[in-house]
Amino acid sequence: MSTTSSNFVYRVCDNIHTIVVVVFFSKDMAEVANWLIEQGVFFLWVGGKDINSLDLIEWITDGREISVSLWGSGEPQHVNGNCVLLQTGGASLHIADCDTPYYVLCQLHM
Repeated sequence: MSTTSSNFVYRVCDNIHTIVVVVFFSKDMAEVANWLIEQGVFFLWVGGKDINSLDLIEWITDGREISVSLWGSGEPQHVNGNCVLLQTGGASLHIADCDTPYYVLCQLHM
């Protein structure tokens, strides 16, 4: 796990034949968030992005729209950026500027 901007994150994970972590369900996101908090990590890039600039945030793995139940209060707010960030406190997703450095976790592509 390293700190880097989201734009670079996709290349980092791709270079090691993995993808940026994707969390489809609230239960899984809570488990990941709890583990990250134990590691002292409070923000993490996840594999979602406004890929086509259509204000539709999708998972990079399959293009599915990210579930409304995973977003933090008031999100997604596209004025803040086009990339998706997991805020571990509260286990919720937020939009952030893709060039802001945060941690990344790569996973094997399923």
